[in-house]
Amino acid sequence: MKKEARKKLPAGWEVVNLSKCTDVIESGSRPKGGVKNIDSGIPSLGAEHIGLFGTFNFSDVRFISKDFYSDMKRGKIRIGDILLVKDGATTGRVAFVNNDFPFKKAAINEHVFLIRLKDEFNGKLISYVINSPLGQKSIEKSFHGAAQGGITQTFADEIYFSIPQKYNEQISVLKEIEFRINEIEKMRQAALNQKEAISAMQSAILRETFPYKEGDKLPQGWRWEKLSETCFINPRAEKGFSRGSDELTSFVPMEAIDETRGKIAKAITRKYSEISRGYTFFMEGDILFAKITPCMQNGKSAIAENLIDGVGFGSTEFHVLRPKEKVIKEWIYYFVRTQKFRKRAENRFKGSAGQQRVPSDFMEDSLVPLPSDIGEQKEIVKKLKQRINEVEKMSDAVNKKLEATGLLQGAVLREVFDFEEKN
Repeated sequence: MKKEARKKLPAGWEVVNLSKCTDVIESGSRPKGGVKNIDSGIPSLGAEHIGLFGTFNFSDVRFISKDFYSDMKRGKIRIGDILLVKDGATTGRVAFVNNDFPFKKAAINEHVFLIRLKDEFNGKLISYVINSPLGQKSIEKSFHGAAQGGITQTFADEIYFSIPQKYNEQISVLKEIEFRINEIEKMRQAALNQKEAISAMQSAILRETFPYKEGDKLPQGWRWEKLSETCFINPRAEKGFSRGSDELTSFVPMEAIDETRGKIAKAITRKYSEISRGYTFFMEGDILFAKITPCMQNGKSAIAENLIDGVGFGSTEFHVLRPKEKVIKEWIYYFVRTQKFRKRAENRFKGSAGQQRVPSDFMEDSLVPLPSDIGEQKEIVKKLKQRINEVEKMSDAVNKKLEATGLLQGAVLREVFDFEEKN
């Protein structure tokens, strides 16, 4: 059904449909076998490279060969294109390819749409349309499928918005939007700086609790032990373990781990038959530790808690540590979250660029300082938790500020583009 503007349109404005604005909506591809073993060539951008608020993240760029790029019929990026995540957990994220795009040649993979507009429409302005509350709501309506569902090219048929008919007036609207968005971005950056300072406080607290380098003399009653002596490393499910194929089971993808807090922020449920193969098994109380870059450096680790029937499955990029009777789980958890441990893990990475991982033998052979008395472990952890909890309260306040900046940006875009359906 056709839509109309929420408020009376200014003179010279019209309501248009996104599909009528586009020349091209297409996705890209990758060679058979993937790109994990290709260390150079033409950048291949996927969902992981498109961030919040219309940003790019080029911290972990993947590549395709020059020959494959030359043979590609679709998905070659140009200045002025709009890139939109089309499936998975971040469906709907969008970024505009500006003149400062860092690659002369680049392509998208099969998880991203490339949107190329007709000449009479300003691409950056339209990218704000897609990123606006109305654009995101329309994308949600178009989403289909389960955990790894997504959208098809027909999503554009659902997005109607108001826009000046003349290109020069579109530029004027864009400048006004960007002025207001830039003011909001200053607020967001200030909050991010606060968040970084809070993260440094957490690191300092852990450093005070675990100040020792491997081989240092320890307090009386403490000893150095290998992690493999204090934990089972990557234990498998017991032989014969099974659940009903339709039974809901806890599932923890990598993105469900909050690296700042070190907790499972949002576990999801999947049918047992969907995750029983090809994923990492763990149990209640196990420690999950990301082994792949950049997740490991960012602090993706957590204690597995509140699992359905005490079991769960998750990303294959987790190492699983199951504490033995001589140590409490929190002791191991806080130890592997220290910057010192993660730096040593980074120095032992194996694999090619972009696909480097912490090997199992590093986890097994790493030494952990351990009080022999369980009671002493509990007392130290109790005090540590109290300090961490105070820092997390500050973190909550900063997160509310960040959330508010997101709402403000949405309000700006809603004011320009929003509409409602005729009754």
